[in-house]
Amino acid sequence: MRDLSWMDDIDVVPFLEGDMAIVHHACGPEVLRALWEGVPSMTLYVSTKPINDAKRIYIQRNFDGSNAKELARFLEVSDKFVQEVLSRPMIRKPLPTLFD
Repeated sequence: MRDLSWMDDIDVVPFLEGDMAIVHHACGPEVLRALWEGVPSMTLYVSTKPINDAKRIYIQRNFDGSNAKELARFLEVSDKFVQEVLSRPMIRKPLPTLFD
């Protein structure tokens, strides 16, 4: 892990472009520096799959029999997405095994 503490004395904002500028703007300088220190030169893909999985669980836990449209609107998903989630068995997180 790199030590970039010397950057405290430097304003890096003028040098940021592309993804690094987006990370700095959206997450702040601490997150940007943590990425530089922990995973420098790595191409990162930020998947939204975990967000969609979380939305599925939220829908299953909060559906009361009549609020499908409200859930869709609140979670910014389609009515069809909500109906597909509700037509499937409940998502359950697997229990940890002895070696997890």
